[in-house]
Amino acid sequence: MKCAAQTEYFHLRVAEIAKIARLVAFDNFSFSASFASPPLCDKWTLLLTHASMKLRLFFQLAALSLPIIVLSAGKELEGIRAPASSVCPTPEEAQKKMTVPEGYEVRCFAHEPMVVNPVAMTWDSRGRLWVVEGYEYPNGSEFKDNAFGAEAKDGQYHAVPEICKAKANPLNAMRADHPKIPKDRIVILEDTHNTGVADKRTVFLEGLDMGSAILLGDGGVYVGQQPHLLHFKDTDGDDHADEWRVVLTGFGREDTHELLNSFCWGPDGWLYMTHGVFTNSRVRRPGLPLDKGFKFDAGIGRCKPLTGDFEVFADGTSNPWGCDYDARGNFFVSACVIDHFFHMAPGGIYVRQGGAPENPYAYDLLPSIVKHKHFRAAYAGVQIYQGGVYPADTHGHAFIGNIHDNAVHEEILTPVGATFKCEPRRDFLRANDGWFRPVSTQTGPDGNLWIMDWCDKYPCYQNAKANPEGVDREKGRIWRVVWTGSSNEKSHTAASGADVLVGRASRLPSEASSPRTPSDTPDGFREDAKSGRQDARPTQGSRESREMDLSKLSTPELVKLLGHSNNWMRRMARRVLVERKDEKAKPMLKELLQSNGQSEPRLEALWILHSTEHDELTWLLSDHGDAKPTLDIQKLSCD
Repeated sequence: MKCAAQTEYFHLRVAEIAKIARLVAFDNFSFSASFASPPLCDKWTLLLTHASMKLRLFFQLAALSLPIIVLSAGKELEGIRAPASSVCPTPEEAQKKMTVPEGYEVRCFAHEPMVVNPVAMTWDSRGRLWVVEGYEYPNGSEFKDNAFGAEAKDGQYHAVPEICKAKANPLNAMRADHPKIPKDRIVILEDTHNTGVADKRTVFLEGLDMGSAILLGDGGVYVGQQPHLLHFKDTDGDDHADEWRVVLTGFGREDTHELLNSFCWGPDGWLYMTHGVFTNSRVRRPGLPLDKGFKFDAGIGRCKPLTGDFEVFADGTSNPWGCDYDARGNFFVSACVIDHFFHMAPGGIYVRQGGAPENPYAYDLLPSIVKHKHFRAAYAGVQIYQGGVYPADTHGHAFIGNIHDNAVHEEILTPVGATFKCEPRRDFLRANDGWFRPVSTQTGPDGNLWIMDWCDKYPCYQNAKANPEGVDREKGRIWRVVWTGSSNEKSHTAASGADVLVGRASRLPSEASSPRTPSDTPDGFREDAKSGRQDARPTQGSRESREMDLSKLSTPELVKLLGHSNNWMRRMARRVLVERKDEKAKPMLKELLQSNGQSEPRLEALWILHSTEHDELTWLLSDHGDAKPTLDIQKLSCD
């Protein structure tokens, strides 16, 4: 009743304002008729009378307008969800405000207008950063069916509409003459001179509606855009999309801040994703009816994009936005509102913010692995650091973005039985700026942490829903937190796999003091002369060499990269080998697997063999030295 009365009052006020505004306009006064016959003094009297009337009407109009102005301003929420009260600092000002531990430095890779409204990011084999720019948040586009959002009838590739190819490379998605397609985009940011700053921007695609996830693979780019998981290909190499298809459909959009998100390639070769609790999805291949879909409303899902297979990997939590796995393949997610961090085991059913698990026979719901809390409730992005550049005492730690606190927290993970406990270490980065919104934190090609900053005055979706027009659509930043301290503190090794599996936390000593000599390693890498391990090179640039392109390396070179200290390099080399399916790699991978070297490259070899569906199970279960218990468990845990 109250809302209806307010609405009626609002409409009456608007009608009164419109009527008075017409009277105020000079056009509505017939001065010539009034001045036609009276003498001069009367004309001045009439003029003053009309002026007085006009002034009175003006103040009347202002008085009537005031409630409307107040009503409009009332859209802004107050209290804990109040928007930032300060003016958005420039990138240079924001950088100066940030605080990080001694030995670290925050640098800006890209900022507006080079990147705007970044919601998801990933890299290709050349170290170029691919970003989804989200202009349609929070309500989506009125033209959602004009590009890639219509009902999916098949899983075949179709030509990308010319209007979506963005070959003119327009800078402003919010321009008045934007075509009648959704505005969300994919852009490629390139540091052509490897100086650490993006200097080239290419719009790969326009026409996405509420794009929320991105990952390179299988000759193209996978994109999350409800209701579909899409795959785009650039068939002529001009960095503009040419073909597209629907891989999976049925992803919901009831809550537009809980869409499918945070794609990553798992150790088993599946594409992993997270999904929020209040968005109801029935995931299925295109063309299948709704009742054939898998229920997915919270937790981690995974799929084999080439076959369309999908399953829920772990059920529960709230609105996880970010997932990553450690050197042993253990998955972790950050969550909102409820406890903020979970270790997600395959098939696990966890506590959730709302609703019920799909499996009605779950005996009990698994808990989080935290007992502490941070400021408020909104977290996004998680990275288990294994980049090989930061000091050894950060290796294996979780880095989590806190949107309300304008910070990135560092947490310590310690094995406890079959799971872990997570304890706070420090605020790794404090922005000291109410506009800083860390949506994604990932290890980059340089081994440093990269932080994607949505950059908005609103801290949460409630603000955006209350006042969609207030969402900033002009800003965005990508930051790098670079280690500049002593190289003697640099981490070159990781925890032992056997020790982790039996529940003992340990770190191998740093090999930073080992002598380094040039070798026949791929350009841009260096090798430890003692151990043969390739290590991340301290660099001012965004990658280890300007010419870096892992897709052009030979199979033996890629296998060698599985021993790199930066897990970004290991994972990218693994993905290239999985997609290449070179039979010549099999004996090299088996030789690596049987070696007595460090556990990470041996596990990488195992994961590649498993992902490429080699029949290695019989051989794996045979006696092949001290690696057998660890590797057997890992094999079974991936199945």
